[in-house]
Amino acid sequence: MRIAAAIKNRLKDDLALIASGQPLPARDTGEKPLPLLQPDLEERIKLAAQLAVDAFLMEAAERVRQRAAQELAADSPHTVGKKVAQCVPVTSASPDKTVMQQVVRKRFPLTKRQGPVSSPNKPDAINDTVPAYLQDRRAVLRKRSKLPRFSIIAADYLKLRAMVTPGNMKDVQSASSRISVFLDLIGDHPVDRYEAADLQAFILLMADWPARASLRKRGSAREVIDEARRLGHQPLAEKSVKDGYVAAVRAAMRSGMTSHSYRDPFHDVSVRYPSSLAPSRQTVSLNAKQLTTLFRIGTDSGHLDAAMLPLLAHLTGRRLSALIYLRGIDIVEKFDNVWVVQPTSIVEIEGRARRVPLKTKASLSFFVLHEFFHRIGFIDWALSRSHQFLFPD
Repeated sequence: MRIAAAIKNRLKDDLALIASGQPLPARDTGEKPLPLLQPDLEERIKLAAQLAVDAFLMEAAERVRQRAAQELAADSPHTVGKKVAQCVPVTSASPDKTVMQQVVRKRFPLTKRQGPVSSPNKPDAINDTVPAYLQDRRAVLRKRSKLPRFSIIAADYLKLRAMVTPGNMKDVQSASSRISVFLDLIGDHPVDRYEAADLQAFILLMADWPARASLRKRGSAREVIDEARRLGHQPLAEKSVKDGYVAAVRAAMRSGMTSHSYRDPFHDVSVRYPSSLAPSRQTVSLNAKQLTTLFRIGTDSGHLDAAMLPLLAHLTGRRLSALIYLRGIDIVEKFDNVWVVQPTSIVEIEGRARRVPLKTKASLSFFVLHEFFHRIGFIDWALSRSHQFLFPD
């Protein structure tokens, strides 16, 4: 503080001499008196300003040193002077970042830890900033598990499904291909190590899955999606993703719960479907002109199937896959002049039992035949067929 005060006093004297037009006196360093010449006035003012800056910096260094001494005194009162001298030496230089870092290190030493020391304001890895459903789920670290992988569970599910519905192999093959897409995009992990983020990530990736089946055969699922993004192919509809791909994965995931005692990772999971997926289109029935044209083409063909099946489907609302298995004995008179059809799930064809490809259990419920079929004689003819199929071709 005495040095700073001396510098201040010297600065005041020099400024007073400069203001009165007198030359500056010589110093102890052996310098000669500076004559007051007008060209040198600017240099003298610069010198005075530099001296003022030096005085300010020294005072700032002294304040830092005193503050550090007060903090260190609480920890080790006997070594305050030594530590302060090591932390902030008395110098005319500015207390830069290095000095402050030394104080901080001595005041708050780092504790040892495994791995690199990271700043609390910065994430340790990119996974701390990228949402889980946007990460590559194939490479996400997961806990060890003794349970089989999803591919094994899915294979057992598809095998059992093929056994219980042997006449519906097309649906089994479709489910198999959809599960394969999931395994390619999300990865084959232990069945109990999947998370809700896996399903959401799968849905987001499927937003770029091309609607045309011919565009899906050009490499892996990732390559197909990359090409679809680059070329802008039309994506699937939301209903196709939800009721096709997601439903197949969820069904396969649940299939092994009884055998391997694990919880369904996708149970009650709230997921969102991208707006880029096309919404479901409302189906519109044929208008009168179209129906008339269809019926005329059927009757002109001369075949009973072409003439009657469109009319039956229109007046009953039943699928053709169920109507073609109708037999005479399936039609009964429920009330007076009220004829109903009671479908069956098993029929005999060429001496062998075969399952009728009904889509839902509701398809087994009876339905009423329109009075028009009785007026044209169709019901009397159907009853005469007894156990024979009405549409054998």
